[in-house]
Amino acid sequence: MGSALLGLRAVKDCYYSLETPEAVTAVIPFFPVILSVPGKDVHLVRNQLATDVTFWRVFDFSFIQGAAYSEEDFESGIQKVVISERIARELYGRLDVVNESIELNKKAFTICGVVQNVSTIAENAYADIWVPYSLLQKCSIICMMEKC
Repeated sequence: MGSALLGLRAVKDCYYSLETPEAVTAVIPFFPVILSVPGKDVHLVRNQLATDVTFWRVFDFSFIQGAAYSEEDFESGIQKVVISERIARELYGRLDVVNESIELNKKAFTICGVVQNVSTIAENAYADIWVPYSLLQKCSIICMMEKC
């Protein structure tokens, strides 16, 4: 798997249309975000990774509950997120949190999936919460290609 720091336009123009790699994914590297639950006085600072939809095919995540955000979610800008089991337990005390509300930096999102915790060794996939990068306004992302 290779990676390079590129702008989103370059990724769309140059990489998403490639036919040789089995899949191409792009992410905005993880950065801290403040997590909270509406109505609870609990705040956590954890790592967020912004991804595209193909990310979930390139990396082998084990979903405990729910599923990743869909292409339609990604394109429409609907505010859905995937969280780790660690975050589910820390914020809610349970794993069955699909469709629950969560706040990221005081903005409301809906949880669509819960995945098993990811090791920090998996540096291109590691985070505690994953969001569609279509929701963010960043100019640089990391593009990763998985070859057949």
